[in-house]
Amino acid sequence: MLPQQDHAHPPREKNWSQVVFGIIWTVAAIFFTASLYTSKIKQWRAHETYVAVQAEVIGSSLRQRSHGTGTGKTTDFRPMIRYSYSYQGRSLESEQVGYIPRSFANYQDAKRFIEPFAAGSTAIAYVDPHDPSEAVIDNSPPQGSVAMIILGLATLAGVALVAVGLRGNSG
Repeated sequence: MLPQQDHAHPPREKNWSQVVFGIIWTVAAIFFTASLYTSKIKQWRAHETYVAVQAEVIGSSLRQRSHGTGTGKTTDFRPMIRYSYSYQGRSLESEQVGYIPRSFANYQDAKRFIEPFAAGSTAIAYVDPHDPSEAVIDNSPPQGSVAMIILGLATLAGVALVAVGLRGNSG
């Protein structure tokens, strides 16, 4: 005997384009989340393992950068600090301020940040003991990131798209 078809609840048709889009979205979100997470781990390791040395500031300035056009145009200010240091008998120079590029939306905040780094002043630089050519002058620990929350939500949205697509539309 054949099973009876339930006419009150016809089978749902799966939305395969939504499923494919949801999978692509989820994979992309996971990739970007993993990249950001890996970057944060590297920053924490550097923060904990770089060795403090005395440095001499060669010069400092702010680089103004503009992004976008029209009403969406934004400007930020990136500190540029060049310094020299010695590590295990090697004299080196660096312009790397922090583990990731640092910028400020407000000029006064950026100016306050570089004030201690006037040419000729001394500062503490932090050197990678495994690669002394890598150094930073700002050894602040990495900050939490709104991007991590957004990427987590994007991953969940992708999973939801797949689930809804697989559930299908009722005829």
